[in-house]
Amino acid sequence: MTTKEVVLDFIKEIRKYGDEVVTLFTRGYCYYFCIILKERFGDEVEIYYDVVEGHMVSKIGDSFFDITGEIEYNKYMKSFPKEIDAAQLNIIIRDVILKEKFF
Repeated sequence: MTTKEVVLDFIKEIRKYGDEVVTLFTRGYCYYFCIILKERFGDEVEIYYDVVEGHMVSKIGDSFFDITGEIEYNKYMKSFPKEIDAAQLNIIIRDVILKEKFF
């Protein structure tokens, strides 16, 4: 079994818990899904941030994944945090990771 197949099987197992899981990890908690994949697959996982979609995904090998499965790479995905400028990094940390709200 290839690494890609193992990752897709792992994602499939998580998705068995229902559509709410997909909603959770596509509507605000995508970073935490990346952390789950990093915990499971270790140093093979690189986290990327799509600056247009505001969505974090995992790169494992030559493939990109989120809770929906394998996804297409696009030119707006940047390695997190390496390729993110300081101002945007602070916003991502505040809004996506820490989930802080400003009223």
